[in-house]
Amino acid sequence: VNDELYEEPEEILVQIGKLRGDVERGNFVTRSIIIQDDEPLPTVTFEIARRDLYKGISNITANISPISGVKTEIPLRFAGTAKERKDFRFMDGATIEIYPYTEKGSVEIEVIQDEVPLYATRTLIIEMEDNSVLNADVGKISKQVNTIIGAQEMKDCSGINRFLRENEDFSSF
Repeated sequence: VNDELYEEPEEILVQIGKLRGDVERGNFVTRSIIIQDDEPLPTVTFEIARRDLYKGISNITANISPISGVKTEIPLRFAGTAKERKDFRFMDGATIEIYPYTEKGSVEIEVIQDEVPLYATRTLIIEMEDNSVLNADVGKISKQVNTIIGAQEMKDCSGINRFLRENEDFSSF
């Protein structure tokens, strides 16, 4: 059936035998037929190409098109100025799983801002590992740029304090 649904190969087992009388069976001949799916692999893309992240839990979501009849796995790699376990961490691993007959899959990421001062930013670039994606091709949006926005107050104002000490005219400001 040309159903435009990517599926694993399927096997049909056919047994043919002779019947003697009403209940006795003779020798069986068994044949196996493999049905190889000829539909192309579906394509996976990130749902969002660029966004800002703040402290807390966020999802990194990939869509698949068309839906598939098999499980799809999308390993992720990351780059940028954000450091794993210091600025962010994956809650359950860095692989997105899209289950059969569903449109998308997600992984949770926790953004940690203990070290990020107010209005400072860290960049977290998440990419699909092209050669490691299982049961799909990588689509147009294979990289997601996340900007982690700082929300902690700046504690080190030594540059401002030094300027005020050296420029008395501004000290009454």
